[in-house]
Amino acid sequence: MSTQSLSKWSIDAMHSEVEFKVKHLMISTVTGKFSSYSGELNQAMKTLLRLKSASQRM
Repeated sequence: MSTQSLSKWSIDAMHSEVEFKVKHLMISTVTGKFSSYSGELNQAMKTLLRLKSASQRM
């Protein structure tokens, strides 16, 4: 069984915003934002390197 190093990131709420925009019936656009949120991402480094490589090709 191999071990992979895990990377962990947490959302920095002081330096982040979560906003959205949705078109409704192609007539109007509804916008909004979340005032309270939190999140964390735990990912294997091998997967992150693969994602970085894929995004650089685009």
